[in-house]
Amino acid sequence: MCIICDANTVHDIKDKTPDGSIVLRWMLTGKGGMVIGGHLKRELARSKQMLGTMAQLERAGRLHTFEGSDIDQLTADLADKCHSDDPHVVALVLMSKCPLVFSRDKGLHRDLKNNELIGFGVSIYQNTTHDHLLTECKCKGPE
Repeated sequence: MCIICDANTVHDIKDKTPDGSIVLRWMLTGKGGMVIGGHLKRELARSKQMLGTMAQLERAGRLHTFEGSDIDQLTADLADKCHSDDPHVVALVLMSKCPLVFSRDKGLHRDLKNNELIGFGVSIYQNTTHDHLLTECKCKGPE
């Protein structure tokens, strides 16, 4: 399985907190993958640590990137439908069909659990008690 890491979890990965370390290890040991794109990619790229992690994942073929006008347009279309200030994350979930998000944003959680908005089940990783969600990635990425 892949994961989308909300910008509010960058410090967990960068600082290797217990919650973030398990996600980082899962991604870098070849079992996990990461989905990025659009505004979220630009947010994550502000962190040198995340840039390094994304480069490692890309070299290993486990970074799945969604870019271009499609993701930006979907983000704009969702802006007034989301309770959170993260329509770019919701757009990435919808475009990638990624069912796992690492986030601590309760407003985003509400959007991701809104079946009318999303249309499929999304799991939210918040801490190490959710490590059972980190399963093997078999994604092929964007087509």
